[in-house]
Amino acid sequence: YLSHCSSHDAGFHVDDSEVTLNVCLGKDFSGGELFFRGVRCDKHVNTETQPEEILDYSHVPGQAVLHRGRHRHGARPTTSGHRINMLLWCRRYLYVFVL
Repeated sequence: YLSHCSSHDAGFHVDDSEVTLNVCLGKDFSGGELFFRGVRCDKHVNTETQPEEILDYSHVPGQAVLHRGRHRHGARPTTSGHRINMLLWCRRYLYVFVL
């Protein structure tokens, strides 16, 4: 899980996953909104966002967001209280680690 106090933010990024599940566990906090800015391949991950790709989401305790790992996103700073989220990164790998 991730725990965020005031002034911490998760900058603009993509996840190393096929899908990500983000569950809001915190109760008393303000801020920490998620923002999504469209899906890109590795080559174009930093290209300009189109207006129709803009989605902002405010966490609701006890609810979850499921999104593609390649969906460009971030979280704004938590402005008060203590935000707690459980994140599950679902990956598929076709290779085996060798020790």
